[in-house]
Amino acid sequence: MSGSNICLAVNFFERRLFYAVSDRSGRRNLIRLGSHEFGFSIADAFRLNDGRKLDGVYAVIKNLKAEFDPKLLLVTTFPVHECWSILPKLAQDQPDERESYLSILMRGVNRQHVETIWHDLSNRDYRLLALRDRRIMKGFDRFGEIVPATDFVSDFEIGSKWAANSSSGGSYLTICTHSGHLVVSSYLLGKLRGTTAIRFDTYNDLPYLWALHAQHLRWMKGIHEQVLFYGYRSVPVRDLLQPLLDMASEIIVMESLQTMGASATEETYNFDLSQAFPAVMLASSAH
Repeated sequence: MSGSNICLAVNFFERRLFYAVSDRSGRRNLIRLGSHEFGFSIADAFRLNDGRKLDGVYAVIKNLKAEFDPKLLLVTTFPVHECWSILPKLAQDQPDERESYLSILMRGVNRQHVETIWHDLSNRDYRLLALRDRRIMKGFDRFGEIVPATDFVSDFEIGSKWAANSSSGGSYLTICTHSGHLVVSSYLLGKLRGTTAIRFDTYNDLPYLWALHAQHLRWMKGIHEQVLFYGYRSVPVRDLLQPLLDMASEIIVMESLQTMGASATEETYNFDLSQAFPAVMLASSAH
């Protein structure tokens, strides 16, 4: 199958690659949803630019390219490879201010290796600055050799796709679980309000670390109609954090296509669907 409207979306958790294929011509159902497991940490392979291991990742994308001929490829990046900061809009508008912030946030990294991406927030007086290390992104750039129209997506961008795929129009929180860290993001009317990454050594540390971060980030304690959990070991993390969340919030683990507001020809899968949530959201909302 091929066509000018085919989109391939890819995300990673630990040793697994998850992918979703959609037809952007108007049908909302997914053509294919799948996963491939490797014998190594994919994040580490990109960080170390390990060509031998990354060749295995590229081979999966090449096979999907041969089968579906997608015209658009969307790939999620790794939170541990990025730096995020919410800054006054003035910091973007004034070069001196901008470079001062960059020198602080990326201390020890040569400016030529820093890629900057600015994102809108629900509060228009502020913007989110995402920084990527170009040396790590070289491994991602090779995806563009397979599918020329390739774009990279940060973790905090996934939640904004949820509003387009659901009837949710209010305030909601997403908690993306990785091994060793969480990404917590708050949205208002589909627009990002705030985001942070919480690193941890053991899962039992999470309740304490959550409370610690919530002391400084008021939006974490805000009213959220829904709290969405997805990613690696999302159910145990939900069980640990649920007592700390607003009792009025609807707690949802994104473990089924129906919950995600998506559909596909196949109905059963041999992997944790909550880990494929980013790929499903990107493929379903691609234009």
